Amino acid sequence: MRRTERVGIEIWRFLLLGVLTMTIAMTIWDIGTVVNADFLHHNPNRSPRDSWDMVEEAPLVMFVIALAVAALPVAVAATAAGLSRVSLGRVPVSILVTLLPICILLSFLQSAILLGGAGEPSDHIYATGRLAIFFVPMLVAFWLFGRRPSAPVSSPSDELHWEHDDPVTK
Repeated sequence: MRRTERVGIEIWRFLLLGVLTMTIAMTIWDIGTVVNADFLHHNPNRSPRDSWDMVEEAPLVMFVIALAVAALPVAVAATAAGLSRVSLGRVPVSILVTLLPICILLSFLQSAILLGGAGEPSDHIYATGRLAIFFVPMLVAFWLFGRRPSAPVSSPSDELHWEHDDPVTK
């Protein structure tokens, strides 16, 4: 496999892992909020059936929200993790520690663009703060996924001299 193909595959793997991790974390948060408000504290404004419907729909809704709200930070983090995995053979923790504030700033930028400057600046900060909670599990998943050994990158010259590596011909 060529190096450019490998970079693309690694970035797509990290991108899918990032969206999946963000979806799982946001779903757990949403279900916990519904259970806390509606079942533990008996929310009078919502029926138990509506609460169960919200719990059932949470994974799909959070997947759409993760794609819409956190696309830019997840894409940048996945690209950095994929490039570091291909170039270094692993994803070091130092890159992930550096990516956390970058993801938070990109999330702030994206929420400001999506909201179009509407509302107070504190609205953007609040939305960014809530999303920042979900970047930590994503980056931890990147680190755990990046620790597994990677296949060596072959060059075109390795493909030409394959008979020298064959134990039968030696």
